[in-house]
Amino acid sequence: MTALLGLVPEPVAVPEDDFVRVTALGTLTVRHAGEVVRIPAQSRWLLGLLALRANSVVALDEIVAVIWPADPPRAYRERLHTYVARLRRPLGSGAVNVQWCGNGYELAAGADSLDVLEFAAYAATGDAKLAVGNRMDAAHWYGRALDLWKGQLLGGTDGRLDNHPEAVQLSRHRVTTCLRFADLAARCGLQQRAVDALSAVCHAEPLDEAVHGRLMSALADVGRRADALTVFHGLRARLVDELGVEPGAEVTQVFRELLDGRPPRGRAWVRGTPFQ
Repeated sequence: MTALLGLVPEPVAVPEDDFVRVTALGTLTVRHAGEVVRIPAQSRWLLGLLALRANSVVALDEIVAVIWPADPPRAYRERLHTYVARLRRPLGSGAVNVQWCGNGYELAAGADSLDVLEFAAYAATGDAKLAVGNRMDAAHWYGRALDLWKGQLLGGTDGRLDNHPEAVQLSRHRVTTCLRFADLAARCGLQQRAVDALSAVCHAEPLDEAVHGRLMSALADVGRRADALTVFHGLRARLVDELGVEPGAEVTQVFRELLDGRPPRGRAWVRGTPFQ
């Protein structure tokens, strides 16, 4: 695969038996020559953090705060060197490697070896296609970007990075991409694809009103009005139980329109995005 839009480095040709693939859009996994490699917990936390900031230096202080959030040991540098060494071994000498860069570590990778970069490149390609009015191609690239997600971001890292700003930003990028894809898919006659994509994101973002509202509309489009109402009731229960708030005006309006038997009117869940 070549780099898309210049967003990621060109892949480095490596022998197939030395090829490494890191996936973080789901369970954090390292595959070397197609085989899953076991990574110890502390090295997994380090890998997850570096993957979120691939091809940029992550300062030592930030790494320490993730691995030892409360009280780092006095010999934390020596321990960190051990965790890095344990991480470097399965990565081998391929296109993915961990480098010391003066004040921190950097995960050097290309889009073909790290799904975080691949997602960003595909989504950016979709944005570029949409900007010139090519809706079908935009939907194609957004769909490819969303297909890379296999579950909760950085699964298997004990929630250590769930609230990291980079993880939050990446999850929001997924939401935005999904909303754009859903609107375009509906226009292109791919309503069921929209339902499938929105359902996956709703599972990962159980309190996101925009995604749930759009899923309700998509379900109504394919004749599943009762399921759309069920989505609203589930969202409302979670908002009340976890946050003590009622659903907002936009998603409530969709609910009322469904109750009245009307097709939900178009609303821009994402600014600048077409909505059927």
